[in-house]
Amino acid sequence: MVVAPAPILEFTVDKPVGCPPHALQFFDESVPKVAFVLWRFGDGTIGDTFNDPEKTYFEPGWYSVTLEAYYSDYCRASLTKDSFIHILVPPVADFSFSPEDPSNLEPEVQFTDQSGGEPQTWSWTFGDGGSGIGQNPMHTFNEPGVYPVTLTVSGAAGCEDVVTQTVIVSWDVRLFIPNAFSPNEDGVNDVFRPSVIGPVDDYTLRIYDRWGNLLFESRDVAIGWEGEAMNGKGLDPAVYTYVLSVAPPGFDGFEATVQTHAGEIKLIR
Repeated sequence: MVVAPAPILEFTVDKPVGCPPHALQFFDESVPKVAFVLWRFGDGTIGDTFNDPEKTYFEPGWYSVTLEAYYSDYCRASLTKDSFIHILVPPVADFSFSPEDPSNLEPEVQFTDQSGGEPQTWSWTFGDGGSGIGQNPMHTFNEPGVYPVTLTVSGAAGCEDVVTQTVIVSWDVRLFIPNAFSPNEDGVNDVFRPSVIGPVDDYTLRIYDRWGNLLFESRDVAIGWEGEAMNGKGLDPAVYTYVLSVAPPGFDGFEATVQTHAGEIKLIR
């Protein structure tokens, strides 16, 4: 009767720590090697017949691995290494930005990291050729447009995640509308002309009397009301009504929003 000696079991792995999905390979270094082995990978899966199996882990956690060696009809040996494989929790990229509706008048945007999973580094591309690092960068967009902003976060062992959001920087105009003017030809405040900051594609200024009669209309930002009716006759001091419509340029297929303002203007002589 010959009794087969039990093998001395040993195994190693090439990458014991990683991010899901994490592919690695186990190496059977038992002496002597036997013809049939069974691997228990700790995640409910089993491998057999392969001395150096490849394995992919898909979920974060610690995994104990067991190698079982069958070296005769009735004899086997096993080796378990507890918490041998560590699959890390990857970061989850996310961010917000303010203002949510930037424009040519407010082109500076504050980006705020809202990632989960304890990222260690942050890399940004802003869609206009600009880039940045750091957790909460500020970026200025020089032109209106549609910009894909991408954040890449990295954690332990190089675990990465990427998220992209669209930032729309629009054209905008800012208006300053006086509430009185005095067209008495003294060179001071003689013309009712709203001040417009920003580019304009469409502009209409209308003046009405208290009965709703149209007294004046201009489609040119530079031409204001001098206190006259349509026939050029100077009007008496009174309170009149203006209606102002302004639209900045559209861009990248986006139509501009028309701003309409109505109010009272006091004519003083």
